[in-house]
Amino acid sequence: MTFHQIFPEIVYQARINDYELIKEKFASKIINRYKASSDEKAPWATLCNTWQVNADEQINQLFTDYFQEHVYAWFKEFCFPRVDFKVASWVNVHTWESYQETHYHMGDHCILCGTYNLQLNKKDSSLIFINEVPDYQDVLCQENIKAEHHSLKDDSRKILDITEGDLILFPPHQKHCVPCASEKHDGYRITISFNVCKRYE
Repeated sequence: MTFHQIFPEIVYQARINDYELIKEKFASKIINRYKASSDEKAPWATLCNTWQVNADEQINQLFTDYFQEHVYAWFKEFCFPRVDFKVASWVNVHTWESYQETHYHMGDHCILCGTYNLQLNKKDSSLIFINEVPDYQDVLCQENIKAEHHSLKDDSRKILDITEGDLILFPPHQKHCVPCASEKHDGYRITISFNVCKRYE
């Protein structure tokens, strides 16, 4: 007798070995830029309740130095053919009351998404993935049956333990969000996000 979990959602998690060095090099620079221009936002982020700006050249270099090998690991695991791609990166800064609404990254030939947790306070919320097909959970809820299996959760909060220095990769259709911090604090949640897009030109 065998249980087969078919068509699962896929999330990749890896600790970046030099995360303390990366934080030391970039955290204060990013915070200073935020403080100097807190009203600045990328064109696509004007309605977001967080600070999001396009990454500069130094931050973009982090992809080549640290993140690219994990993208190739994803390609290898899922037997991708050779893919010519380009990367669009941006920086996110959250104060304790900031949040990011549920969304996904479909479009612009995006084939993979990533978020690197450069600075994450214990009071901050990490990235949460949403179960898009909760039909069976709804049935069980109606019958007052509380199932504890990880595949029957509404979101990833009790499945993924995301900490500072973690790189998360996920497919572009996977809906996700970031709630505000669990309580007020004076720190900053800093992440570097990117989309891996198939190159056609």
